[in-house]
Amino acid sequence: MKKRVVSLALLVAHATAADEMLARAATIDAFFKNATTPATWSVRSRSDLTGPITEIYDKAKRVSRAHVKGRRVVVKAGGRHGLSNENRGAGVLYFELLYLEALRGAPGIPELLGAWVEDGNVTYVVRDCGQAIGAGTSGKPSILSTAYARRAEHSPLELARALIACFQSFAANFLLDDFRVTQFTLDGKGHIYLVDGPKVLHKSSLGDQVYDVWHTRHNQEDNTVRNCASDGDCPATHRLHSCLDNVCEPGSLPAPEATGTCREKVCMPVSEKTHVFDVSNRPWLLPFVADRARDWKTKKFLRSLIGEANRTLPEDRPSFAELVHRIDVFQRS
Repeated sequence: MKKRVVSLALLVAHATAADEMLARAATIDAFFKNATTPATWSVRSRSDLTGPITEIYDKAKRVSRAHVKGRRVVVKAGGRHGLSNENRGAGVLYFELLYLEALRGAPGIPELLGAWVEDGNVTYVVRDCGQAIGAGTSGKPSILSTAYARRAEHSPLELARALIACFQSFAANFLLDDFRVTQFTLDGKGHIYLVDGPKVLHKSSLGDQVYDVWHTRHNQEDNTVRNCASDGDCPATHRLHSCLDNVCEPGSLPAPEATGTCREKVCMPVSEKTHVFDVSNRPWLLPFVADRARDWKTKKFLRSLIGEANRTLPEDRPSFAELVHRIDVFQRS
């Protein structure tokens, strides 16, 4: 009886959290529809920035560093995605704001301070979340930062938990298809952040809400169930995620559903479990942490997690919540 009561309480808490996420997402729709600013935002115009603005990137988006009330922030704007306010419900910056606001407060999600529209383009501001955990180019090994390597060596369980908690925050409703080491940062407290917004999954509560509001699936990740006769009938994810054309670093192994796999006449759809596989099969994620761990018991434990997450069938892999729980139990033992 006690277990049933606890299970019911967990279901209610989960449903409440899902409703709150959708409510936060709706404030982004209101912002793009009629410029209504969410109450959570403290930055609402360029005049809220202080100190010098230093540009650090200018390609797909323009990225700069600045300050707001003495705090270091990152400012993102336009670039070739600058018309996102006109492409409402489909633009890249719309989805980045959706990701940041819908998942506000979750581990690994940068704090969105606000945004504004200027000359038809959106600019938004987030709290500075530290430095990238590494750098690299397609098809070559990543060069991991000294801070990340040191964290893996001296605090492997804490780093593994931070990585998994970050993925847990977004993987139920999003898929990161631009899967690169430069998308993640490490701050001075050991937290890991995904700083570039992933794609909303078609088949998710958030994906359905976006469709209901904007009547488009553009720029979303298709994870609908479809019939197939062979693997060729099933779509692959972006090559930076599916590792097609040898663009991933050596040692990377994509999940079967990411490359397009037909199983029992149905394409295996991507899901949260796809990223569970990814975390255990990218050399710069859990394999790196396990390799750098000094204590042999910790190393063995992390490799056991990798083995469980590495299973071929999604339903056989643990969830991110289960992985976090196992780390917590191991740390207490």
